Amino acid sequence: MDRIDMKDVMEMGPGYSVYIKNNLKKTVIGQEDYINALSASVSNFIRFGDNKPVILVVGPTGSGKTFAIMEIERQGLIPEPFTFFYNDVSSITETGFTGDSVDGIIKGYLDKCEREDNTEARGIIFLDEFDKKVCASYDSNGTNNNAHVMGEMLNLISGKKTVSLEKRSHPFSTQTEFDSSKVMFILAGAFTELDALESERMKTPLGFERAKESKAFDGIDYDLKHKLIEIGCIPELVGRITACVRLKKLTRKQLKALFLFPDNGYLDQKKKQLRRNNIDLEISREAIEYIVDFALREDTGARSIQSVLDTILLPAELNAIEQEANIRLELENERVEVKYEGRTKNI
Repeated sequence: MDRIDMKDVMEMGPGYSVYIKNNLKKTVIGQEDYINALSASVSNFIRFGDNKPVILVVGPTGSGKTFAIMEIERQGLIPEPFTFFYNDVSSITETGFTGDSVDGIIKGYLDKCEREDNTEARGIIFLDEFDKKVCASYDSNGTNNNAHVMGEMLNLISGKKTVSLEKRSHPFSTQTEFDSSKVMFILAGAFTELDALESERMKTPLGFERAKESKAFDGIDYDLKHKLIEIGCIPELVGRITACVRLKKLTRKQLKALFLFPDNGYLDQKKKQLRRNNIDLEISREAIEYIVDFALREDTGARSIQSVLDTILLPAELNAIEQEANIRLELENERVEVKYEGRTKNI
């Protein structure tokens, strides 16, 4: 998809944030506070660039924290010459040990900047699975295995860092000082340790559970930084975070909307994929409701819908090709059945 032009961004002025929001809402279901925070932060960084935001996004699996950010790139909402770079940090290890390193993040980002002719290396770095490396993880000797990685993450986010780059040409030399002041960081993770912490806080001294507080743990969580330190994040790293956004699990209504969304919803995607093999897909209302309920019980959010559809339709696709048939999904006897032009096969 073509990217928006920087000239158009400047002409929009403050309206650029509304432009981002409106485009995200075309494909992202719910999470209003998250969309607003993301749109405003990206807009201010692109237009002004003088206040580098570091946004932390916390949410359960399948709540849309990664999807929304990736939509910003997919829809071309970031203008040239800004570079968007994604990195899963779950495999990051301390520099000098086997595995990926923080320096590797910088190298990957600068590689993409060079390919996009971004000589100033301005852009957005999205670090996914951030919780896997910034929460305390102790071995049998009581050593926090993530302590050094947290320190390196702090250096990455907070200032300038020199990295060695092999076989590089202009504009970046083999020894390059990476200036993070030119980069907006978005950090995302499930942070399941927070659930345990909050459950423990709900208990009385006798072990009973307190009545739940009226404040829901979603949207802007002003106490989140203190909780992060309690679960082992170093205060210096937490202090660099400029905003924290907390996402909640998708409701049944939102899961169904993701399933049936007319513009690139999961069902729409499956229909398009099957049409490539000349297969039409129909699904009864009862089967839709059953699949949504099943996905809700799976408790992995949006991924549940995709998993259920793939489980049903991948085997059925080959059968339909062999039989030169279309596919219809129906609910019979509390199970989804696949029908091929009148012939029935149980899942």
